Amino acid sequence: MAGTMLVLVLGIIFGVIASNYLGELLVNMAMSSMGAAKIELVNIVWQTWLLCPLALIAIVGMTIYISCRIAIKEDLSVILRR
Repeated sequence: MAGTMLVLVLGIIFGVIASNYLGELLVNMAMSSMGAAKIELVNIVWQTWLLCPLALIAIVGMTIYISCRIAIKEDLSVILRR
């Protein structure tokens, strides 16, 4: 469980950094073929670095906890044979 959460946190950090530097460029390239050559993305710092990552960590953490709880309580091979 801890390894999965570590991968999640590292993915969030790298994803936010990549979207800050490459996001506008990639959106402009994609939308220029449809006639919108210059699109400016609005960067709300507290939402980008705090709100969305915390929501993602909470949802994924809860999902991992619920799915791992079954494997910890009982033998997973017995559950899969049912």
